[in-house]
Amino acid sequence: MEEVEKDNLEDYEEVEPEETEEEIDEPEEDLTSEEPEEQKEEPKKPKKPKNKKKKKIIIICSIVAGVLIIALVLGYFLILRKDDTKKDINPKTWQDVLLAEAKDGTLKQTLIDQIDDYNYRTDDIDLMLLDIDSDDDMELISYIEDEITEKKKIVVFEIAKKIKYSKDYDVLKEDALAYAYNVINENMYWYVTNEDNQKVVISLEDKEYTEEDFNMNFHLVSDKYENDEIFDIAEGIDLDRKSKDLTSSIKTIIKNRYTNEEFLDNNNLSKRDIEKQIEKEKEEVQAKLEEEQKKIEEEEQKKALEEKQKQEEEEAKKASSTVSSTNGSKSSSINRIIDETQDPEVLCATAMEEFFEDDNYTYYFTCEKSGSVKVIYNDNTMEKVTVALKSGHIKITDLDRFNITYVKEEKKAN
Repeated sequence: MEEVEKDNLEDYEEVEPEETEEEIDEPEEDLTSEEPEEQKEEPKKPKKPKNKKKKKIIIICSIVAGVLIIALVLGYFLILRKDDTKKDINPKTWQDVLLAEAKDGTLKQTLIDQIDDYNYRTDDIDLMLLDIDSDDDMELISYIEDEITEKKKIVVFEIAKKIKYSKDYDVLKEDALAYAYNVINENMYWYVTNEDNQKVVISLEDKEYTEEDFNMNFHLVSDKYENDEIFDIAEGIDLDRKSKDLTSSIKTIIKNRYTNEEFLDNNNLSKRDIEKQIEKEKEEVQAKLEEEQKKIEEEEQKKALEEKQKQEEEEAKKASSTVSSTNGSKSSSINRIIDETQDPEVLCATAMEEFFEDDNYTYYFTCEKSGSVKVIYNDNTMEKVTVALKSGHIKITDLDRFNITYVKEEKKAN
């Protein structure tokens, strides 16, 4: 048995290696033959999934970046909104500023400091609100007077983020602040009358006008109508009281504030009404000027006539003394009476000129020629007809004798 088994084993061993070689050889040939094909095909297939992954990553990154940008923008606007909300808490209008400073005592201290700057001795001031420079914002106006020297000031405070001093004016009286219409540019302006009695127009860069220039350029609105004293709407403030809170007074001042339109409305006025009033006043002024000119001319004529009469009286006296010295009258020695205006080159202004009067009549020439009608005597002396008549050297009938024309007017019995 052992021999058989050995023989069989030998047979097995001889056969088995052949089978193993065949089994091993065949797969090796398959692997070597198929491997290159798999290597060529496999790289193409994995590339597609890799590209898709990259695209997805890019898209995701873009979305994330977009979300971050949107978040940043929203955050920025939220911060701005938050800041705006904070700003809304602060005063925005001039009323808010005025009331805030009135309540916390800032306004009272501002007024006290301003009075101290002027060295004025007073604790009482008048306050009011006006749109004094026509910019639609209200200005706080104060009137102060030194109790000792009686000097007066109008002080203007601007109201912006806070109340601050703007300018001041020395004035003669409380109602020195007034309202006027500029006839050139047709606008309304506030002005003050200063210590030199000049009009200072506040809205025109504080330009100073003399009384004459101001009247030529402006129409005094507030001096012509019902509410002519502007400070009637002012509120009196006692700065000596302990409380620093001026809210109650300021609320009254705000209620009584004056804009240009309100001033006109309160007086039932419009710019057209003012223009009509200006035209009417111009006509009245023109009529007054004409009347004054007429009076001046009449005075000048009267003065000239008196001067003429005085001169004739002096000449008559002189002639009379000459006659007395010759012991006789010249009436019998008249050579002729001449009228020089008969010469065309001698002008004679047409007007009724009185040259003589007696108990019954007043005598006139029809033009101003009394100085041109002259009496010539035989001794070659000559004198004006008016002098000759007054001195008695000639009679009125002598004029008729020498054809000198005149008119006479009978006197009315008393």
